[in-house]
Amino acid sequence: MELGNNRPVIVSLTSWKPRIKKVAPVLISLMLQTAHIDKIVLWLSQDELSEGDLNIWLKLCMKRGVEVRFMNGLNLRSHKKYFYAMNEYPDSIIITVDDDMIYDKRLVERLIKAHMVYPDAIIANGASKMSFNEKGELLPYSRWIHGSEVKEIEPSYMLFPIGVAGVLYPPHAVHNECFNLEAMMSLCPTHDDLWLKFMGVMNGKKVVLSEGKNFVPGTCIRGTQRHIALGIRNLMNNCAGNDQQMKAILLRYNNYYGKHSLIEIIQNNISVEDFA
Repeated sequence: MELGNNRPVIVSLTSWKPRIKKVAPVLISLMLQTAHIDKIVLWLSQDELSEGDLNIWLKLCMKRGVEVRFMNGLNLRSHKKYFYAMNEYPDSIIITVDDDMIYDKRLVERLIKAHMVYPDAIIANGASKMSFNEKGELLPYSRWIHGSEVKEIEPSYMLFPIGVAGVLYPPHAVHNECFNLEAMMSLCPTHDDLWLKFMGVMNGKKVVLSEGKNFVPGTCIRGTQRHIALGIRNLMNNCAGNDQQMKAILLRYNNYYGKHSLIEIIQNNISVEDFA
């Protein structure tokens, strides 16, 4: 389905050794999307995977056009799913997804349709809503608004995109600091969603829910949650992983703009023109 978008659409994801044998169904669900996709790229780290780890089903996906890229150097972990795509295709629309969901066939269509209405916003199929106490302080992740309680039809900094549901980033959506490897890996090494959220805020990009509410993006692949992966690690100890990395990001960047802190920008939905 052609939706009238005039920029290339790149769907980008990553995987790792415990999941690589089960990633083919994810790729097939992306190949069967109702909306046109120009490229699907799976980014892998050369220090943990090689061509010998790819099964016949993944190789069949490659024959049908899926690109599998082995990256050398520092293993960026979950950050691989956006980092290389945004750098190699800076003028394209980048849609990030995860490697453990068989996606609904309209996943990309929902994102593109919302992008056509809000071309400057980051579009999410699913989001949590950031919450604050009476002093204006950001509450811990566990006390944000989640799931079906999140309903928002307007662009907002308070919406926090959930990566597994699919997120659309328009060209140049994040601040250049997003690609500061030292900062990324020291402040937020295991939570790409969190890093992308604040880098989007720093670039003045609000978030829109594609249909004004959350929806289930597909079916989780059985067996992919057996390993201690990113989501489990971050949710342990009352979401301590999220909160620890969020504090580190804010300690470094909250006062990046002199006139308003990032927390003030998020809470008051301040326009980018008024940042400095």
